[in-house]
Amino acid sequence: MEISGIYQIQSKIKPERIYIGSSVDVYSRWGVHLKRLKNKKHQRKLQNHYNKYGKDDLEFFILCCCSELGLDKIEQQYIDTLNPWFNICPVAYSTRGTTQSIESNLKRSLALTGRPQKKRGKLSAELISMRVKARAGYRHSEETKQKMREAALNRTDKQVAWNKGIKTPDDVRDKLRISHLGITQSIETRRKRSLSLKTAHAKRKMLLKEI
Repeated sequence: MEISGIYQIQSKIKPERIYIGSSVDVYSRWGVHLKRLKNKKHQRKLQNHYNKYGKDDLEFFILCCCSELGLDKIEQQYIDTLNPWFNICPVAYSTRGTTQSIESNLKRSLALTGRPQKKRGKLSAELISMRVKARAGYRHSEETKQKMREAALNRTDKQVAWNKGIKTPDDVRDKLRISHLGITQSIETRRKRSLSLKTAHAKRKMLLKEI
């Protein structure tokens, strides 16, 4: 039977150490916690405690049952009231307010180093030929062209309206200005940027002609 609610994990040796969580199936979540702890893939506080005192030191309690819609709000109330020691995140269902240590970032970087990049498979010549034949002679109808034209105009109007009244804070502008002092682009970088702008402009003109 699935029970939706707020649960607590507490240490027997150090009862002041507790963890507050919520789930639409609290008993299943307890099993997930134990599996992650066994595989040493849990968050650092609870994992370190588990490594030192073992599984038998942790007790599981259901604090209250509530609907799925109110889980995050009620969990936040328990976190604010009990200030659970094991919880790393101060906000329910969020990682806001937490920072990764330099050691954690270094481990992540080393783990990703040398990992092969995923490559998209190449299309066969037969498939490319079929796609070319399917597109040959294809033209948008006048109705479709009109809808595309209206959509483009609406996007432009919305973008202009969105940008109006937006002002970059003075402190942000000062930081940007300081960060760019003494920085000059190389000739190669300028050429690449110019070429990319020309290419984008040419593509835009071609699309407008099609419309």
